[in-house]
Amino acid sequence: MASPPTRLVRYTLYLLLVLVLAVAGLVSYWLVTLPDIAGLAKKNPSTSLLIEARRAEAAEKGEPFRPSWAWAPLARISPHLQRAVIVSEDASFYEHHGIDWEGLQEALTRNWEQGKLQRGGSTITQQLAKNLYLSSEKRLLRKAHEALIA
Repeated sequence: MASPPTRLVRYTLYLLLVLVLAVAGLVSYWLVTLPDIAGLAKKNPSTSLLIEARRAEAAEKGEPFRPSWAWAPLARISPHLQRAVIVSEDASFYEHHGIDWEGLQEALTRNWEQGKLQRGGSTITQQLAKNLYLSSEKRLLRKAHEALIA
């Protein structure tokens, strides 16, 4: 018969293995079901998950859905405004490749200190992934999925 410490180690290793397999399975599923983003370079999306959520909210309230936005070619937007938006939303936009690891670490630290999810640390790329394909829920799994898409 195994001694209690040996049994505890075995159960801990088993639990760790199950956890690693679950995470690997989830990431594998996400990789297989990643959205095709190739078309975004050539054509603006006709809708997004965020727009559809707003449409559903309006329908729930029995109100008409009246989106108030229009696409504008980037060439028609002042370069100063473009830079201002980038700096205000993602100061290190030109320095990372979709994920700002330092920003995420800072957000995690602040959230831990405050005891709640308040800051997300998302880049513009991650915000696009969330708004087009994911919900706005503040959950760590959604954040991981967002990072994978980005």
